[in-house]
Amino acid sequence: MTTLVGFRHRAAWFALAGCAAAWAPPAAAAPEPPRWQQSADYRLEVELDPDARVISGRETLTYLNRSPDTLRALTFHLYHRAVRPGTELDRAHRRGDRWDVADLEPSRWGECEVESARVDGQPRPFVPGPDPSLGVLELPGPLAPGDSVRAVLSFVDRFPGINVHDGFRGREFFAGEWFPKVAVYAPVPGDPSRGAWHADPYAGRGEFFADFGSYEVALTLPASYLVVATGSLLNPDEVLPSEVRLRLRGLGEREVLVWERPGPPESDRNALVTWRLGAERVHDFAFAAMESFTWRALRRDGVTVSAVCPPGDAGTWAGAPGWAAEVLADLAARLGPYPHDHLDLVGTRALSASIEKPALVWISRAHYADTRSRRFQEVLAHEVAHQWFYGTVANDEAREAFLDEGPATWLALKSVERRYGGTHNLRAPGGALARLLVTPDDQRSEHWRALLDWERRGGGEPMGLPADSFATQTAYIRAVYTRGALMLDALERRLGPQHMEQALRDYASRWSFGHPTTADFLSAMESSTGEPLDSFFGFWLGGVARAHPPAEEWRGGVALQFANGVARLQARRVDRATLWWRPMLTYNRLDGAGAGLRLRLEPPDGGWTLGVGGALPTRSLEGALRPWLDGSAAFRFAGRTLRGELALDAARGEGRSRSRGGVTLWLQPDPARTPRYAVRAGIERWLLFHPEYLRHREGSPNGDSVSWGQTTWDVSAAGDWMFRSLAVRPEFQARGSMPSSIDRTGGDRFVRFSGALRLHARRGGADRARVRLAAGTLPTLEVRAVLPTDPGPRPIAAPQELFRLAGAGPHEEFDHALARSRGVFDTGGHVVVAGGAGVRGYFDRDVVSRRFAAANLEAPLARAWFGPESMIWSGLDEPRRPQVVALVFADAARLGGVSGVDGAGATYADAGFSLVGRGLPWDLTVRLDFPVWLSRPAGGEGAVRARWLLSLGSLF
Repeated sequence: MTTLVGFRHRAAWFALAGCAAAWAPPAAAAPEPPRWQQSADYRLEVELDPDARVISGRETLTYLNRSPDTLRALTFHLYHRAVRPGTELDRAHRRGDRWDVADLEPSRWGECEVESARVDGQPRPFVPGPDPSLGVLELPGPLAPGDSVRAVLSFVDRFPGINVHDGFRGREFFAGEWFPKVAVYAPVPGDPSRGAWHADPYAGRGEFFADFGSYEVALTLPASYLVVATGSLLNPDEVLPSEVRLRLRGLGEREVLVWERPGPPESDRNALVTWRLGAERVHDFAFAAMESFTWRALRRDGVTVSAVCPPGDAGTWAGAPGWAAEVLADLAARLGPYPHDHLDLVGTRALSASIEKPALVWISRAHYADTRSRRFQEVLAHEVAHQWFYGTVANDEAREAFLDEGPATWLALKSVERRYGGTHNLRAPGGALARLLVTPDDQRSEHWRALLDWERRGGGEPMGLPADSFATQTAYIRAVYTRGALMLDALERRLGPQHMEQALRDYASRWSFGHPTTADFLSAMESSTGEPLDSFFGFWLGGVARAHPPAEEWRGGVALQFANGVARLQARRVDRATLWWRPMLTYNRLDGAGAGLRLRLEPPDGGWTLGVGGALPTRSLEGALRPWLDGSAAFRFAGRTLRGELALDAARGEGRSRSRGGVTLWLQPDPARTPRYAVRAGIERWLLFHPEYLRHREGSPNGDSVSWGQTTWDVSAAGDWMFRSLAVRPEFQARGSMPSSIDRTGGDRFVRFSGALRLHARRGGADRARVRLAAGTLPTLEVRAVLPTDPGPRPIAAPQELFRLAGAGPHEEFDHALARSRGVFDTGGHVVVAGGAGVRGYFDRDVVSRRFAAANLEAPLARAWFGPESMIWSGLDEPRRPQVVALVFADAARLGGVSGVDGAGATYADAGFSLVGRGLPWDLTVRLDFPVWLSRPAGGEGAVRARWLLSLGSLF
């Protein structure tokens, strides 16, 4: 028997094995029958305590050893124990800078404790495995090939405080991996004469791998609950009202309302009932338990399709059983019969992902909340397709996830196209405004665009990698889902639709209720088609060579599309060049409002962009009309370990000009195993504001009586050349800028360094304690006054160039898409954004400086989620749920060369608390800072006083 080996230690071996299989010679015309596999039958007698979120009871496992090896122990998965510090899941999250598992209090840890174990009537020890989520049951004697053993385990399982792959919300439960489950003992790749345990600790990606068997489940819980499960209900007379049973018996092809309950009677919570369920030839058993629900159903071709969702979502779910039945019938005709008599669909607000189980599908509200799109239909078709590729053709997704995610994604694409057509099938048609603002798109183009964008940025990784070996979640999704689906799309174009359908059907038939590998899939494809496909699979599986859309998909020409950057629904075409257009609306207190237009041209592969724009202010400067014009260009490149972008842009108008260029380089020697390093370098030239700009304001530059209207600024050589660089590592961030020199009248030269250093521990995620240290100085200009009492020319910083305590200079302008503005900022004319010295309590004072040193500290207090998860507005690969984070902060800054009410050389400090809202529509972040204490209160103001500061932010 091969001993258990850690998952990450085997990751490279299995990746190489999968890639090597791509170049294997064509398989024989008559394939050998599937290999041996074990059998595991379960009898579960358990009780759910909703208040304690605990399932407890007894498990009886009958295990048949069909392997050629003699076994002396059985390895079990204790999946809920993965959600606690020190597990592989915790380490995986921390590698991605997520600390949700590490920070859990013990009372919120997941649990799956085996309290006692007996094997064939004898007490046996159940010992911990190499990961807390694994356990080993020692057998009383050798389990020879062909023999079986019966183990009885008493266990207690507690849902963890965070939802990972199942979970709860209030008194609503979704139990997916809730009992001790024996791991798979399967043939070693390439050598079916011996086996090994597939006992990989759960690390957050991929589905779950288990042996096929039968399940008998007796689930006791309060009578207030409806149970929707993998198994068929065996005692409906005991748990369902008579009118519900009557409607179920009369189901036909027309969808009907079976049962609707907005809330249970309180008395039902005090009574217990037992649901008895049974399932044959499944490799998993899951259930959902809900107290409030709407249940609609129909029956087609002998299969009952039910949809159960929260009552408030019933309108969105209307028609879902019919769509699922349509997909089910279509796939059954193409792949072989559906093996169960029911398919249950459950809508949930508890989970962030949609998940497939045998005869049971959970759909996250993030995927059905937006009725303007057809994402719900796409996701539902994807999960129904999993009833074949995962449900019956059950590969090890922890190691070869593309074998089921790729076909499920591709089959969902085909289903959506058959119902809604080949174009514009992702979003429901709307009115004229919707057609203007929302880019028409289709699922196939979306897949190609996502893959092209990701691989051009150098993010491609071999799709055959184990799930836990991908560098990021996005890399995993792009390789496994997107590239896996497009590989089948390209194969269909090569073989033709009929041959492709037959090959996939042959593969599904041969490996039904089996555990295929990559080599088995390739062998089946070649055996069915009779065509050598080694070079084809070598390209798609063997590396990260960039894919290209099929030539026949190219339509040529240019597609004119609105750049809907606010709603994040823009989508570059992959069948033609795309010309984006977007109106420009600006406002500042000096110029008033302005309007213009910006255009951007991109080719299908996104390798370069060209842009041009122009805007006119409504008010001229000193009677002269000064339009704002800008142009930009970007060129992107990527290799195996090096990728980057070269960008240039220039702008002129509104009293200033700007030109800048830069290059970004990413070095990633091993995308699957090492952190990524980036170096960004750029050079900028800014022409400071024109003298006419300054004469529109009145005030005092330096505390004397000279007004701006009587002041002349000498800006004959006011160019500011600046070099910027940024190095990013997981533990450290640094930014700096270094201008060259500025010539003033008199020949003096000025050199500036302005930088910021952010220090935090490796645990410094977005909601961890952070320290920011910053220091800088700004250039000065020479001012000459016309008053006789003026002492003569002297250097002074332009007010537009000064750091404000809670504002920014022109190099850090506020540029949010919802409130975009350019030009001179006045403290009363815009939403304040923390910048410069960043002492928040003084944001409403005219305290500015050209030199500063500052320190800022933030530490989280609490975090709470609200509302449904959504991915429609965010443009992300994973849904995100809005949250509010409470923080405490303290700031301190020392200013030099101060212009303002408080004089020079002042030290300022404050402290208070903040509320930050994240995950809002348009990737918006809203923050309210409440400075409570100030070190330098104004006259008549106490050091302790409630103040507030509003700021906005976004990812784009």
